[in-house]
Amino acid sequence: MELSAGLGRLAQTLSAYGAERRGNVEALAALYRDGRYQVDSAALSHAIVDDALGAGHE
Repeated sequence: MELSAGLGRLAQTLSAYGAERRGNVEALAALYRDGRYQVDSAALSHAIVDDALGAGHE
C-alpha cells in the first residue's frame, strides 16, 4: 500500500511538471511567433560548453 501511495504522488508531481512545461513552451512559441523572442547567445553558448564539459551532470 505504501508503494502505491508513493507512485500516486509521483504521478501527480510529473503531471504538474508536464503542465507547467507545456505552459512555458506555449509562452515561448507565442514570443517566437510574434517576433519578440530574444536569445542570449552568450548564456546559451556557455550552457552548451558547460554541459559538454560535464558541468551540468552530477
